Amino acid sequence: MNTNNKSHDPLVDQVLAGFDLAAEHHLANCQPCQAERERMEDTLRQFAAVSRDYAHRPESFWELQAARIRSARSESGQRSRLTMILAPSVVVLLLLAFAALGKAPGVRPTVATTQALPNDSYNFGKEGNSFS
Repeated sequence: MNTNNKSHDPLVDQVLAGFDLAAEHHLANCQPCQAERERMEDTLRQFAAVSRDYAHRPESFWELQAARIRSARSESGQRSRLTMILAPSVVVLLLLAFAALGKAPGVRPTVATTQALPNDSYNFGKEGNSFS
C-alpha cells in the first residue's frame, strides 16, 4: 500500500462525509488513514463543543453584540454621508484654484522681430560657400 498520507486524504474525506464502501474498506486496512480519521473526528468534536458553548451565551451578551453592531452601522453611515459632502466640495475648491491660477498675471511672450538675413542664394555653389 502507498504510505503517502496526502494520497489517502480524499478517502478519509469520503468516509467522514458519508458512507463509501470502498473508502471504508481501505480505512479498515490502512493504519495511517485510520489515524487521520481519528484525528479529523476529534477535531470535528472539539469544533462542535466550542460552537455549542458560543451559542449558549447569556442574553446580555447578545444584547451587547446587537448594540455594538447598531453603533458600528450608524458610524459607518455618518462617515459615508460626510464623504458624500466633502468629495464634491474638494472638487469645487480644486476647480476654483485652477481657475484662479489660470487668470493670474504672468510673463506673456512678446512678438520678437527678427532681422531678415540677406539672401545668399547667388553665392551658392561658389568656392568656400558650399554646404558639402
